[in-house]
Amino acid sequence: MAVDKRESTRYLKRVRLRYRSPNDRWRSAFSKDISTTGLYIVTTTVPATSRIEIEIVNEPPIYLRGSILRGEKVPPRLRGMMKGGIAVHLIEPPDAWCRLCLDLEEKIRARGAAAGVRFIQVTTDVTESEN
Repeated sequence: MAVDKRESTRYLKRVRLRYRSPNDRWRSAFSKDISTTGLYIVTTTVPATSRIEIEIVNEPPIYLRGSILRGEKVPPRLRGMMKGGIAVHLIEPPDAWCRLCLDLEEKIRARGAAAGVRFIQVTTDVTESEN
């Protein structure tokens, strides 16, 4: 089973944004999910460099810098079934970004509480014994 190495909780959230590699042109896209430490950008164009600049189209805009962890290209004939994109780890995310993520978490928890859903923190401690 794969181990989840993420530093923070991800939230499925479609955020309108623009991104570019340094000295490249801006490209429009949307996020698939976001967290305080990163996001996944749905796009058909995977930059060749590992650094990326991101502008969250917001009032006011939020500017982010990050490094690309992985890029997933999807052949054109499969794009209706699969989404390609890039996973980005943010470098020193600004307070405005962290507030956006935390506000989203509060809204999700409030909706869950209204529906009678309880959120719990789950930790697993697996100890292998030798036979």
